[in-house]
Amino acid sequence: MGAVNNHATPTGKDDASLPEMPLAPHERVLEALAVISIGALCLTICISILSRAAGRSIIPDEVQWVELMMIVIITGPLAVTFAKRMSIGVEVFTAWATGSALRILAVLGHVTGLGFLSFLLWAVWRLLANAWQTGEYYKGVVDIPNWIGAALFLFCLAVAWGRLALMIVLDLKTEK
Repeated sequence: MGAVNNHATPTGKDDASLPEMPLAPHERVLEALAVISIGALCLTICISILSRAAGRSIIPDEVQWVELMMIVIITGPLAVTFAKRMSIGVEVFTAWATGSALRILAVLGHVTGLGFLSFLLWAVWRLLANAWQTGEYYKGVVDIPNWIGAALFLFCLAVAWGRLALMIVLDLKTEK
């Protein structure tokens, strides 16, 4: 899948775009897990709806399973999105920028994203530490520990944070 070039200049030239970055193996794994989770989520919802229509839900703790899958679906592909430069950009500035100006704007965007992800990582770290210390479980039949969801969330965010940090370094080194 190729990324859509959203950095075309007003004259129609797309020579100002920055290149996509190659994906690391763990980023590909998270992307694949997100795709698998979407399929599992659809299957879970279909089975739940059909079994409830037949009289009783046959999937224990379906809400908790869906919650865990949504963590991977949403945060798993973040690093891939950053690497392919498919995140939201303000084209008022980037459409007119070329060369080093475009790189500077990209780096500023990455630094801003890194700041937001840092706050999120800190909050999720506290959530994970609390879940680990309390040893709580989701209420239900299967007894899924709360720390599993927090650990998944933390791992996916940490990979995205690492990708953004790498993008800053690579964009500062890149000469166009």
